[in-house]
Amino acid sequence: MGIQEIKGQEGIQEYQSRKQTGQSEGFQESLIQNLESRKKNDENSTKADSNIRKNDSETNARILGALSGVRVNAVAQREAVQTAEVRHMSYEESDNIEIAVTKGYTLKGKLEGQQVYVEAKYEDGRTEAYQVDTAKVQEGTQHRIEQFALETVGSVIG
Repeated sequence: MGIQEIKGQEGIQEYQSRKQTGQSEGFQESLIQNLESRKKNDENSTKADSNIRKNDSETNARILGALSGVRVNAVAQREAVQTAEVRHMSYEESDNIEIAVTKGYTLKGKLEGQQVYVEAKYEDGRTEAYQVDTAKVQEGTQHRIEQFALETVGSVIG
């Protein structure tokens, strides 16, 4: 088969005016229903997440500490750990360093009196900082930031 050249505009106009009624309207209606349903599901999910965070922040912190990762936003609600301003501390300034390549984070710690400044940098480029009061850390803690703070004290003193 060869390529046919259409001369004039009448063939093009004929094609453009051919529209089967009902198909596009049905598609648009289905699309709108799907979008509305997805929006409701997202809203319900967000409400449930915020209720869990409000009602059970201590349990969330325990669960988070038990996980192998270090992402510890919930841990910051504990007494011993407070969020701090990120200082972008160099390795040379640090008293203790932990690089966990397989887990995707690097921790740097600096002893400052009774407290330890801990900086956590994640593989996605995000950096978080915490001030840990080591006197308030519970013995046998499972939270990685608290453990790291105690290790930092041990490395400086011992």
